[in-house]
Amino acid sequence: MLVSTAGLAGPLNPPAGPVASTPGPEPRIAINAVNTPGDNDATPSTFKITQPGSYYLSGNLTAAEGKDGIEIAASNVTIDLNGFTLAGANSNSGIVAQQALRGLVIRNGMISQGFADRGIRLRGQTIDQTPIGSTIEDITINSGVEAAIDVGSSNRIASIVIDGASSGIYAGTSNAIRDCVIRVGTTGISADSGSTVEGVTIRGADTGISIGGRGSVVRDCTVTEASVGITASNGVGTDGILIQGCTVSSFSNLGIVASGTGGARLDGNTVSGDPSKNPTNGIWGGDQVQVTNNVVRNIRSGGGSSVGILILGLGGRANVRGNTIVNCDKGIKASNGGNAIYSNELTQNTKHFELAAGNRVGPISTGPLSAQIDGNTGGSGMGSTDPTANFIY
Repeated sequence: MLVSTAGLAGPLNPPAGPVASTPGPEPRIAINAVNTPGDNDATPSTFKITQPGSYYLSGNLTAAEGKDGIEIAASNVTIDLNGFTLAGANSNSGIVAQQALRGLVIRNGMISQGFADRGIRLRGQTIDQTPIGSTIEDITINSGVEAAIDVGSSNRIASIVIDGASSGIYAGTSNAIRDCVIRVGTTGISADSGSTVEGVTIRGADTGISIGGRGSVVRDCTVTEASVGITASNGVGTDGILIQGCTVSSFSNLGIVASGTGGARLDGNTVSGDPSKNPTNGIWGGDQVQVTNNVVRNIRSGGGSSVGILILGLGGRANVRGNTIVNCDKGIKASNGGNAIYSNELTQNTKHFELAAGNRVGPISTGPLSAQIDGNTGGSGMGSTDPTANFIY
């Protein structure tokens, strides 16, 4: 029995040779003029997908002049660019869907030069005509389009590289945008209420990130060399907006802005200006904003009126606590009363505070200098034991 079994077994180290690829989870259809022919209707396309399924590129494709590249006209469609490039030739947009579709997935490739409008557009003329719940991932858009990605609601956008577009990502409500790298001229990301923008790096935009509406989150993002780093739209209220753990540097106007009414929270961010660019304000908050545990540095301008943290509202109730403000024309400024300002640390500012009457302010303390300390005891204290004290050093 043992001999018979050994005779049937293959070699433990089979010789090298060609290995057949593992079949995919479902049949896939190549995008080409035979399988997915385009049309010349009101939205002309070079290639058009009209049936659900999994589609892929078998090589680089070029869209026709005056047409979109690939039009999606069915739900439950996956497009795998398969590492190849979709290019234009005086074409409209790269990949489009302008109907009320669901379950679209676009991944793994590049959209290059030659498109004028959008790199990827999953948005119709109205909300009812716009796809929802799509996924766009692992795409590089290296194109001078008006906007690289334009989508409606409830989409997942991840691991996108955008270089050279006028604007980066336009998104409606309840989108998740993560781990993207964007270099554009106008707007890096604009997303509406309930959206999350996380782990994104943006450089060179007029506005890095514009987040609108209630319940949105911007976390662990980096914005450099913008005019305005991160702004929370005040047109629809800022209730529940969180901007946390972000770094904004080398901006020419405003670092982080939540100037509307309604309880935005700005926590644990680092805002660093470049005095040669005359930044105006590091952090600008409105009524009921929570400005906590941020570091703001180098907000200086030739006019001497730039502010590290500015609270400018009508109803007050802002909370400014636990921040460190360094080397600004003015450290903390509140133009109206009704706010709470305490437990902050300020140093090297021309003027540490400029506060209107009627605010609740922790004691402002300059502690005595300590003698040399070599061991485990000593220290002359910070000048106050009040836990709400603002310390100047």
